[in-house]
Amino acid sequence: MQARVYGRMLIILACFCLCGPAQAGQDLSEIAAGIARDMPARMEEFQELARDLARREQSRIKNQAAEMAAPSPGPAGERMLLFITLGDKPQENLEENRRMLKEIHEISPEAVVVLRGLPKGSRSLGDLFKYTRQITGKDGPSIMLNPVLFRQYDVTVSPTLVYERNGVAVAWARGIVNAEWLRRRVEQDKAAGDLGKWGQTVTIAERDFVEEMKSRLAGIDWEAKKEQAVANYWKKQHFLELDKAKKGKVFYLDATYQVEKDFILPDGKVVARAGQKIDMFKIMPPTFMLVVFDAADPQQLEWAVKTGQEYAGKHRVRVKYITTRIPDHQEHGWESLTRLYDVLKAPVYLLNEPVRDRFKLAHVPSTVRYDKAKHKFEVKEIPLSDGAGPGPVQAAASQQPLPKDESLKTGGLQQ
Repeated sequence: MQARVYGRMLIILACFCLCGPAQAGQDLSEIAAGIARDMPARMEEFQELARDLARREQSRIKNQAAEMAAPSPGPAGERMLLFITLGDKPQENLEENRRMLKEIHEISPEAVVVLRGLPKGSRSLGDLFKYTRQITGKDGPSIMLNPVLFRQYDVTVSPTLVYERNGVAVAWARGIVNAEWLRRRVEQDKAAGDLGKWGQTVTIAERDFVEEMKSRLAGIDWEAKKEQAVANYWKKQHFLELDKAKKGKVFYLDATYQVEKDFILPDGKVVARAGQKIDMFKIMPPTFMLVVFDAADPQQLEWAVKTGQEYAGKHRVRVKYITTRIPDHQEHGWESLTRLYDVLKAPVYLLNEPVRDRFKLAHVPSTVRYDKAKHKFEVKEIPLSDGAGPGPVQAAASQQPLPKDESLKTGGLQQ
């Protein structure tokens, strides 16, 4: 039992050493790219990924809207809330709104200005922040977007001033911005409730932000979003390309690994500490080899198939195919990735920086395998002769029809 547990720990640590620790806090776009690099290249798997990301994004927006719509207890203590509107034409009324907020800050510096939604014509919170910076400057009043408070206190006109204590409205008045006046009425005159209208008011122009979010969410074509996520992935993909090998070269790398960060299992067991050198392959020699090539080069693809078949059959090792490029990726990336899987009869991975740097990869095609006698990793750069015509494997990868006798020579690699 202990031997099996120890073996599993070594396998986990081997993955940790070769690929590096995962980074926390990655946004949805980084997660998609990571899975696309590291998961087997089946088109339907990536499409399911895109659908899953769309579902998660939809759920996130719904949750945000629900959280904002739900009433929450107000802060302890007292505060003055001044509910205002920026009007039907906020861009045209920029100077007017700037003067209004300056006046509010001079008369009632303690008041918190509350908005119900985005200014008319705005599409995002970024537009709101940009506009409020224009009208407040460095010394303007505090501004808060909170449609829930508008509904909680049934505010429909601007300005409306509310004296709040421990999350409950004590007194309120319309058509006035003087917080000190309302405070005196409450504390000295013991006034409470609706104190009436004391000046000119206008209807709130902004739409309830929660309702706007819900409306936008209902109008989103999520199926189209999923399709767009799949279609656009390869247009944004940047490959880690390597120069083509022009001469043969063999070099060896130390199989020991210096741990960069503490490696601790979920149960708290320490496998290795930062700075510690691990010689795991002496105990458990690796049974894999890497075939690194440029799949967009037909000659290298032909070589990769033959090399993989040779090592898997003769040497009985697990071959990992790593490509630096995907053929015709801009228009047919997913289809090309699927055809590569079918031709190689194995998953295909995209080269990433940790693998490139760990094995000092500089040219393609190359192989990386463990030399047990030397107790080192052997990295071999292999030049291919120029001028060779497309072979049957290349034809299969490019979806060209194959004569039946030719397909048999490559182990039945047919369309």
